[in-house]
Amino acid sequence: LAPARLQTNEPARSVAWILPACAAFLTRATPFHLVELGASAGLLLVGDYLPRSTELRLAGGEPAAEPEYWRDSPYPVLSRHGLDARPLRGADAADELWLKACVWPHDLERLGRLGRAARLLGALSREKAGPRLHEAAFDAMPGWIASNVPPHPEEGLLVFNAQAADFLTDAGYAALEEGLARVLKPWGDRGLWLELELPRGHGAVGEHDGVYDVEGPVDLGPKGKAVVQVGFHTALLENRLDQIGAEGVGAGVTA
Repeated sequence: LAPARLQTNEPARSVAWILPACAAFLTRATPFHLVELGASAGLLLVGDYLPRSTELRLAGGEPAAEPEYWRDSPYPVLSRHGLDARPLRGADAADELWLKACVWPHDLERLGRLGRAARLLGALSREKAGPRLHEAAFDAMPGWIASNVPPHPEEGLLVFNAQAADFLTDAGYAALEEGLARVLKPWGDRGLWLELELPRGHGAVGEHDGVYDVEGPVDLGPKGKAVVQVGFHTALLENRLDQIGAEGVGAGVTA
């Protein structure tokens, strides 16, 4: 467990790129390249192959009509690339177990979605134009895209990240924005960057040693209400724990 990182893989999050792809590319009959940043195991890369079970609603909560092409499968994706500092390979037994370990054991429905997506990803990866995972840190991702997905006047580019960029520092996120702006500029209106993330700084209620805590109310049904608190930016937390451990050892204290 020591070198492992929490990597949640929820295939249902792919709706956040499928829906805009309908409007931006399918309505114009434009094939496109899909690149996911912080892809982990890459399960979101095959979301258009999976059943559409998401309920679409308007901002006010009213049901929304399904857009044209919503249930097409698969979409006209020319290439599928997942970039991650430590990509997980479903074909690796240890990585497969870690994927499952990062899901709450009682959430059998989510485990089922994960299993179906992982099997599909494995099958499609054996195809010549199937999804591919690549090792790359966030600061290197814009350069990777520029080198491997050149602009084409009859093609589109969709860059996507979900619950990944939140772990970047403000400076790291600003560098990512600047790099992607340069990458997307030659694509014009055929280049999109989509995010499924918490707004940066959203819900921060305090800072302790550089680690932010986020809290919010939860309804526990017959057990009443409570407040859940979660620490974000785990890299900062891990660095601080390493520092505390080193200071403790240096002072003769077992950390």
